[in-house]
Amino acid sequence: RFTVDVTADERALHEVYLPHFRRVAAAGVASTMSAYNSVNGNWCGENEALLTEILRDEWSWDGFVISDFIFGLRDAAASVRAGLDIEMPFRQQRAVSLADALVAGELEDSDIDRCVERIVATLLRFARVVEQQPAVSVIGSLPHRALAREASAATTVLLRNEGGLLPIEPADVGRLAVVGRLADVPNLGDGGSSDVKATTTVTPLMGLRAAFPEAEIEHSVSLDDDAARTAVAAADLVVLVVGYTKEDEGEFIDNAGTMALAGELFPPMDHPELGFVTDPSVATVDAASPDTSVDDATPHIGGESDDAAGPDVAGASAEISGDGEESGMSRGGDRSSLRLRRQDEALIEAAVALNDRVVVVMQCGSAVVTPWADTVPAVLYGWYPGVEGGNGLADVLTGAAEPGGRLPFAVPTDEAHLPDFDATATAATYDLVHGQWMLDRDGVAPHFPFGWGLSYTRWSVDSVAVSTVGSGVARVEATVTNVGERVGSTVVFVHAGLPGSAVDRPSQRLIGFTRVVVAAGSSQRVGIELDWHQLDVRRDGGWWTEPGEYRLWVGQHAGDRGAQELVVAR
Repeated sequence: RFTVDVTADERALHEVYLPHFRRVAAAGVASTMSAYNSVNGNWCGENEALLTEILRDEWSWDGFVISDFIFGLRDAAASVRAGLDIEMPFRQQRAVSLADALVAGELEDSDIDRCVERIVATLLRFARVVEQQPAVSVIGSLPHRALAREASAATTVLLRNEGGLLPIEPADVGRLAVVGRLADVPNLGDGGSSDVKATTTVTPLMGLRAAFPEAEIEHSVSLDDDAARTAVAAADLVVLVVGYTKEDEGEFIDNAGTMALAGELFPPMDHPELGFVTDPSVATVDAASPDTSVDDATPHIGGESDDAAGPDVAGASAEISGDGEESGMSRGGDRSSLRLRRQDEALIEAAVALNDRVVVVMQCGSAVVTPWADTVPAVLYGWYPGVEGGNGLADVLTGAAEPGGRLPFAVPTDEAHLPDFDATATAATYDLVHGQWMLDRDGVAPHFPFGWGLSYTRWSVDSVAVSTVGSGVARVEATVTNVGERVGSTVVFVHAGLPGSAVDRPSQRLIGFTRVVVAAGSSQRVGIELDWHQLDVRRDGGWWTEPGEYRLWVGQHAGDRGAQELVVAR
């Protein structure tokens, strides 16, 4: 991320990689952070096309732009001209060179004034928010933890539930086996910028003990010994907790790379006000990479592996630090494999050979290729589940709450079906299609499609129609019926495409969705507002609506064979 230049043409940039930024800008977000990497030949922190021409001129956004930490800009004067208002976290490159840039005429006073005006105007606009900060005592309060528990269950995705194994009544479980190296450690996600500080964390094992108070619970990290295997074979239910930690996919800081970059950006100096010492590396290493003990040779899941599954990172995983690592940084980085660690896949294989009532819970932050999934009765995406994750998991397993999440990506059967990726590349091209769109284009069925997620009840979506509201904005209306025996929720997606389009485009894109909760045996009429702009084509600095007969699919995931179809002329 400190060295790569990403090339993205006008369509890819505006149709794929900028829409979510545009949405939050339109919603009135106060500030935007520029990235470390370079886009189309210019570092993001000094990229006038991104920070001014698009963000401010085209989108009319009026907050302030802040750089990423320490290495977010390379040329101080260029960053000001491009529209970067604040250098973060303190005076660095700008303190060294801005005064000289003003004297040399590379900058005008008005350039500096413009940054100051945007900063002050934004602070004034949000003054009420800042002044109404809650007391520190509310952190970890009971209402907050209740919300965390609810969120954990609501975002859990049930990938597979053969034979209706879940939900399960606690009274039906006399013996419960909880297995896995992540079953009883806090695992809240990333370190570094996304580090989560928590007073207490409910692990999966803790949550299951509370939910199954009468059961005999056996916990083991692995199935390497006879006692653990015997416990799994005799259990009424087996819960395996597998997946990643920040050591696998966390924010990676390359000590050698950052030190070399620091030498370029911070020339040796000794200034009592700026606080730099004669050797800039002494100051920089503490600020940029606190975990100076990390050995770059330590194996992690981003390393090479001769095995089909992810690398066996025993060296890095001997001690699972969870959220207790004082440095806050991680040994992760970009994964070279989308598979689980070898020991996790071996654990799953061993467990299903011993017991036919196995639930696999994956803790992770993104897609995992699961060639083993069809051998397991129940599979859950638990993500990084938060401070109440153990209780949230128990709520889902027992049916106190349902798994309300849906996949925000497609899971392929083979990672070769996705774009090529080189974590060491200094140049990369981002194209129009990836993920579900790429699988659709290539005619490759995903293992689990975008939007996939099972419920504890059954659904039908019918009586679909297009209507207009307000000034003619179209929306889809549909009747959603819970044909099962439990109250539940589902998500209705509207995908659309233009068969025979004159330009290359995804065969279908998501243009609307809604979540609905319906009682058993009941129906509800829902309306879904459609974002037709998702189907427009970017060209020559503007947007083009291609005329034609657009096809809409209204269903419960991408490629839903039971989806209702509509045709709308534009």
